[in-house]
Amino acid sequence: MISDLIKTLTLPERERLQKIAGHNANLKYRIIQLIWDHPTISNAEIERRLKISPSSCAKNISLAKQEIYALIKHENKTSYDDIFLVQQLILRGLYTQAAPLMEKLEIRYREKQWYALLDALYHEAFRMAYHNGNIRALEKINQKAKENLACYLQYSALDNQLLLDMAKCEKLDVSPKQVAPYLIHLEKLYSDCKKAAHYVLEFNALHCLYEIHTNYTNDFLKVTDILQKIKEVIECNKEKTNEATYSTMLTHIAFPYCVYELEESPEVYFDYLSHYFGSNQNYFILSEVLLNYAVYYFTLKNNSKLKEIGDLLEKNASDKSNNYKGRFVTCLLSFAQKDDKDFHRHKNEFYAAESNRNTKHCDIMLRYLEIILLLNSHAFETASAKIEATEKFLQRNFSVAKIVSDKILLRAFRKRLKRKAIKPGAPQIFRFNNYLLRELN
Repeated sequence: MISDLIKTLTLPERERLQKIAGHNANLKYRIIQLIWDHPTISNAEIERRLKISPSSCAKNISLAKQEIYALIKHENKTSYDDIFLVQQLILRGLYTQAAPLMEKLEIRYREKQWYALLDALYHEAFRMAYHNGNIRALEKINQKAKENLACYLQYSALDNQLLLDMAKCEKLDVSPKQVAPYLIHLEKLYSDCKKAAHYVLEFNALHCLYEIHTNYTNDFLKVTDILQKIKEVIECNKEKTNEATYSTMLTHIAFPYCVYELEESPEVYFDYLSHYFGSNQNYFILSEVLLNYAVYYFTLKNNSKLKEIGDLLEKNASDKSNNYKGRFVTCLLSFAQKDDKDFHRHKNEFYAAESNRNTKHCDIMLRYLEIILLLNSHAFETASAKIEATEKFLQRNFSVAKIVSDKILLRAFRKRLKRKAIKPGAPQIFRFNNYLLRELN
């Protein structure tokens, strides 16, 4: 457990922990240092090296864990830090200093619709007015607190429902028969969120609708309409959000722009997203950014950009998921460079990489590319078997909408097997599928 904790520490946290542990002979710090140097070390080995009993080992591991918790709390700010300062000023009788600070915080919290923080701030305002015996101030604060509480309760109720629905949508926990009534429920929820006039609620309600339409209905016009609304919510509320929230929200339009055949270009967001998540050491989301843009640039046949992304993934290889994502991108680059031998070598490395099964989407794209190579080399018998296996993989692991959209691609593969001409049809919704269809012609 301590090893997992250490892995998640930020650079400043790691530096501080190393400094403390390196200059302290206490058992808990010696255990931290041992685990730091040997992440997979067992409790028995710790006991042997430090010559301590199992009970002493367990006790000091617990103390070491608490030390790391304390470090994390010490090194990180919270949204309530300003309110804590207000509280301390009031408790020390410094009312003239607390009052203007509370006024500034109230204005800021109201602008940003931070109802929970306002509730905590009003509690401190009550405390100060009560200490001063100011009845008029108490009445005024009471009214504002009631109004805020009504907003807070409405927000909380909608937010809780949205968290449930987002999980159901993302995990595909909706049967095809439930889709029609469930969409009615989501549209009503979206309407309620708009009335509540809070951008986070509206954004999350649109996200639910996006997930259902992309995974079940294949209503691409509806999907593009939802993406436009999401973009408007982000742009209109940029000043209300912090940069972390803003950047995460941006991925919800940048990624679809990478995946779907839309007029909007995702390129305008790449530098900002890769720099923000990279500089903040959020390597998992950074790797997701790089993965989506890798597919986008691959379909554009922009090999130099594809190599740049591969290098960035290699540079930030400390995140476990980067391992298979890096192998996937090298497969794309090998295919683009028409290096079949290298493609197969990297494909094998992808399947051998830790956590490669975290994404079925990379898996099926590699399967499709392998089928293209087999068809182009006239290995029709092997290609036929691969097509059958891939279709079963698709049906077992993907949404209804994805299965339906990929039928056109599988049909094109089978036509090529029979040496039939593949007539250009209407563009497909996925950029990657359109790329594959062009490769067949």
